[in-house]
Amino acid sequence: MLAPVMFWAGYLGYPLTVKILFSIAVISDLLDGILARALELRTELGAKLDTIADLATYLALYFCFFLLWPDFVHSAYPFFVAGFIIYAIAFGFALVKFGQFPSYHSFGGKLSAVLMAFSILCWFLGGPPFPFFIAITIALIAGMEEIIITALLPHLHTNIPTCWHAYRIRKLYKVSDH
Repeated sequence: MLAPVMFWAGYLGYPLTVKILFSIAVISDLLDGILARALELRTELGAKLDTIADLATYLALYFCFFLLWPDFVHSAYPFFVAGFIIYAIAFGFALVKFGQFPSYHSFGGKLSAVLMAFSILCWFLGGPPFPFFIAITIALIAGMEEIIITALLPHLHTNIPTCWHAYRIRKLYKVSDH
């Protein structure tokens, strides 16, 4: 729900509002994941909604960076473009293959999300930009893993921790076909 408001604040030129809204989105994403696991309320719908919320939040932030912090974008332009392209391919491939977006929540995806949020929050507080470059590198690797997971899976599944898990699911489907 915060993503459109964050985008609008960026469009209107309110960087502090964008920083606050992103911070709230990251904290609420962390807390809802912890709460869902603690209460054993993990569902396929919850995984899909989490992916949609993350996608909306980071897309809004992506465009806010272009609007509000063009110098940072210019200095990190290849990373911004590479990140956008790898996730466009990952989501597009799953959309073409399965007819919907993936919600793998892989270990790499989770690690890259935590590192990305941490690096952006640090940068918002005046820290150096190098953690962002580390986070985006991990995100690129995680994006490639999502492409491999999609290639391996015979049917869309949620919460696939690694390529190995996708491979095992693929083998199970092949065994059951015989």
